[in-house]
Amino acid sequence: MAQDKCLPKAKEFLAKQRYPKVVKMATKGIEKNRKEAEWYFLQAAAELEMSEIPEYRENGERHFKAAVKSLKKGMERDENKRLAKGYDSYVQRIIILSNAEAETYYYQGRYSKAIIQYRDNYELTGDTLARTMLGMSYYKNGAIYNGIEILKPMARVMYG
Repeated sequence: MAQDKCLPKAKEFLAKQRYPKVVKMATKGIEKNRKEAEWYFLQAAAELEMSEIPEYRENGERHFKAAVKSLKKGMERDENKRLAKGYDSYVQRIIILSNAEAETYYYQGRYSKAIIQYRDNYELTGDTLARTMLGMSYYKNGAIYNGIEILKPMARVMYG
């Protein structure tokens, strides 16, 4: 029952931009109930915000990676996808930033890392850019058949 009181309080702290407090509350909430998807979304939102604030910037990459990890866990536990809709702005920002990171790997020729990142992004949201770039990454990494198999349907989607 204490859990019911903590979720609204954590949301309030998120709105008030008290992100470290949200992360702390979410961590405790997850420890008590790992099946409650909303705690993961709250943690992802707070970690994302912290990754973009200068005073937390030295740990910005760690915060961003934690946001991605929490988002994945939240999406896995959000069976009917109702919670993801409530946190859509955070989900989209995480996917955009994650795709940008994957794009960096792609242009550095680190295709294996790009493949992992694009695959995760596609599985989370069905992002067509991530799917297309996943196919390109496979192709450039030498898995030509895998790349073409992904790119064929994406070309149909894009060009009819």
